Amino acid sequence: YAAARTDVRGPLHGIKVVEATTTWAGPMAACLLADFGATVVKVEHPAGEVCRKLPPMLPDSALSMAHETVNRNKRNVSLDLRKPQGREMFLALCRDADIVVENFKPGTLAGWGVGYADVAAVKPDIIYVSVSGYGQFGPLSDRPAYDPIAQNFTGWASLNGDPAGGPTKAPTFLGDDLAGMHGALGALAALQHRNRTGEGQHVDVALIDGLLYQ
Repeated sequence: YAAARTDVRGPLHGIKVVEATTTWAGPMAACLLADFGATVVKVEHPAGEVCRKLPPMLPDSALSMAHETVNRNKRNVSLDLRKPQGREMFLALCRDADIVVENFKPGTLAGWGVGYADVAAVKPDIIYVSVSGYGQFGPLSDRPAYDPIAQNFTGWASLNGDPAGGPTKAPTFLGDDLAGMHGALGALAALQHRNRTGEGQHVDVALIDGLLYQ
């Protein structure tokens, strides 16, 4: 590492990401982009997202270890996307963004007026990454899902634990982490496509796909 550079910024310096997420999978996708140098603006409900309240808390603080881990290197803004003012401010943030990351149940953000079609109307070449349990289409797409559901639905949990015992969940957020990783990879692939063709894309990432792929 004698030639390691300390005078340059990350490879995604100059890329702006707007993130509307909660818990872990979506935040992890944007976290990886932030680690690579992108400017990430995380949009949260004024009451704060779920992960802020998850123990354990950092010593002598009101900060959650989980939240601080997966939201490192990010900026924050509080908006209620269900209200017209919040929607307009979100779209204003997207007008000069490169990537949007969200992980609500399919159709939720579209119902609030900030779905892919809404954002593409103000930023046609946007890369809009949607992370969900079962994907954006198909017979199960309207179901909510969290990491333990994905681990069991895919059968991954049946491969884990004592062979004489029952299915065992991974002690980490394995499905969320993999979905976040694939979300970041999808965003980078779409970014390369946009830089070559000028065309934006809607990237569809599912927790169950990430686990089945492994």
